[in-house]
Amino acid sequence: MIKVTATNFGLNPEDIQIRAYQGDKFIVLNGGFTVDTTTDIYKTLFAFELTVEGLNFEKSLPTAVYVTDAREGEHNITITKAKIKNGNTISIRPMRAFDSFGAYRLNFLCAFAQSNTSCNPTPQTYENPTLEPTVGSLTDAECFLVKDNDWMLLVLKAATLTFDENSGEIRTTLPGVPETLKADFPVIFTESQSSETGSKYYPASIENGVLTIRKDGNADEASGTKEKFAKAFILLNQ
Repeated sequence: MIKVTATNFGLNPEDIQIRAYQGDKFIVLNGGFTVDTTTDIYKTLFAFELTVEGLNFEKSLPTAVYVTDAREGEHNITITKAKIKNGNTISIRPMRAFDSFGAYRLNFLCAFAQSNTSCNPTPQTYENPTLEPTVGSLTDAECFLVKDNDWMLLVLKAATLTFDENSGEIRTTLPGVPETLKADFPVIFTESQSSETGSKYYPASIENGVLTIRKDGNADEASGTKEKFAKAFILLNQ
């Protein structure tokens, strides 16, 4: 866990929970927080800044943080830029396209790579598990896991998702993940029309070796919707 000691946008640091794996060359973060876009502080903010303790390096290359908003009938998602600004500050760019929603959430499922440094690539464990749905269905689904002892990179794609009519869920076994792992991440899809607020998403979770994708009040997809996909760095040690 990374301890947040201060923010520059009025949110109590105790309301921010961020877990971390810290290596010499990169840091993986999981967690997030919700921001209020109606405050005077937010309206004049150039960047969210989290003052934290104990980062392993001074600066990072930019990375992507998910920005989400869930409301009746649709779940919006896009990305914004984040970086380690110095040894005790994480900086995240606000998402002005979401200002009219009144609030949105920033979700860390990402890795920060140290800037101005070199390293020798270390091969990781690579797996391509077969998904076997027990509730609902997926077509042309593929899943890839790149695993280290402390984290994994999950990549998922599917041509179509068919949710169970009763539960509104898809459940499938996910071989290769620890039974103790609990994680949440978005499964993203883009409708044919463009939008300032980015794409749509279905909330997904892993628990007890089972991947669950939930419709969760989303309206039916528009015709012409492309593949669904997910990409998330997930900490394995809870």
